[in-house]
Amino acid sequence: MIQDGVHPSLHINYKNFDLKQYFKEGRGCRTEGTFRNPNDFGVNKGLPNLPYLQKIGRESIGACWKSNASATTAA
Repeated sequence: MIQDGVHPSLHINYKNFDLKQYFKEGRGCRTEGTFRNPNDFGVNKGLPNLPYLQKIGRESIGACWKSNASATTAA
């Protein structure tokens, strides 16, 4: 149950990827994603693959923001 003074958080786990969003004052204030095994996304480890991993992370975070916006407007 969410009440005044409670700051909910959203945690999504997919294989070895974690997406966390922390809320403050009814808004998402911080979102972070962690890749523990990029092979889950068809990407090898290494700095040359960092731009692609960043792209995947941004898309994941964007999808999270969109789903939160939909949930907020539907409520």
